[in-house]
Amino acid sequence: PGTTIEMLNFNFSDPRKEVDGQRSQKDTPHPIFSQLEVRKALNLAVDRALIAKQFYNPKSEHPTANILTGLASFTSPNTTWRFDLDAANAALDAAGWTKDGSSRSKDGVKLAFDYWTSITPVRQKTQAVVKADWEKVGATVDLGQVDGAIFFGGDATNEQSFYHMYWDLDMWTNGPYSPIPVSYMSRWYAGPNGENIAQKENGWAKDNTQRYTNPDYDALYEKLVATLDAQEAATLLIQMNDLLIADVVAIPIVARAFSTYALSNRV
Repeated sequence: PGTTIEMLNFNFSDPRKEVDGQRSQKDTPHPIFSQLEVRKALNLAVDRALIAKQFYNPKSEHPTANILTGLASFTSPNTTWRFDLDAANAALDAAGWTKDGSSRSKDGVKLAFDYWTSITPVRQKTQAVVKADWEKVGATVDLGQVDGAIFFGGDATNEQSFYHMYWDLDMWTNGPYSPIPVSYMSRWYAGPNGENIAQKENGWAKDNTQRYTNPDYDALYEKLVATLDAQEAATLLIQMNDLLIADVVAIPIVARAFSTYALSNRV
């Protein structure tokens, strides 16, 4: 199986508030996605099974609840996912997001956000499915697309890259490429004083593009970097995955398989 995941990534900073010449500054909480209840509700409203069946290869690419998957050593058995629009609506009701017609708001803030990704037929079809279901729970969703070379570009002046993340939410594929994927898990490591968060001060060149900060996750990551024991590393990786899933830092959609192999003994 593949180890890469197509996932939705929440911006934990405010992409509309400018601080010292930059938006999505790490110390400006996102007005909507800073609330765990909202992230949980949106997680319930993503139809992974439909997306995997219609837009991916059902023989090799499957819905997933994990950020880490594909190798038994680090695939968590503790997580689950479900698609339940009624539960999503109930969760938003309970959290105080009231409906006025088809849209919700709370304390004067509308449940409205933009959702960006690179331009590919599969991603635009996925965007359409996710948008339609999120609108059924009262969200107002604006879709954005950008050429892949720009979206994934690392130029510090490129404000349409996922490193800047000058939007509320994005979607792309990433995954571990080693049995102990330290670099992959650094995507959610803030580091001392947020030094691993992509910002103007470091040329938007750091790994944590979501501006996520959690001292408990950072402590697990630092243990992972320090350990020389493979079993301990596997235990830490599952703990890190489970923490990220419980906190709904991202919404994994499909475990992808990029390659199909044919073997021959006649070569």
